Amino acid sequence: MVLSKTDKALLSSSVGKIQAQATGSDVLARMFASFPQTKVYFVGFSDYTAKGPRVQKHGLTVMTKIIEGIQYLDSLRSFLDALSAKHAHELMVDPVNFGFLGGCVLSSLAYQLPDFSPEMHCAWDKYLCEFAYLLAEKYR
Repeated sequence: MVLSKTDKALLSSSVGKIQAQATGSDVLARMFASFPQTKVYFVGFSDYTAKGPRVQKHGLTVMTKIIEGIQYLDSLRSFLDALSAKHAHELMVDPVNFGFLGGCVLSSLAYQLPDFSPEMHCAWDKYLCEFAYLLAEKYR
């Protein structure tokens, strides 16, 4: 992974400031609005807004995993192995969507964190790119 010590410190310092449920709901709502084709993987949802109960529940799950991954930066591949297999073999999610999700995470964090500096943005972008890359690993 290309994260420097400074990047890792910035990621770690921001984790405690993230409200996983609110951020996760916002992330998914942004993704559904910006990339409506992603709704195909969530056909059971009736409300694709941040207030939708299923968006809130799954948003919390997604952000919890993203936040938790920061504890495993040196072993992120192992941490994401089962999740990658599930998305590839069971859910059959097109891996391009992981990048869409990452962009929406960046937008949400920039909106919600008052100290989201350009350096923190860069650290999160590197992390989310690696996260998406490793989620797509079982597709290869």
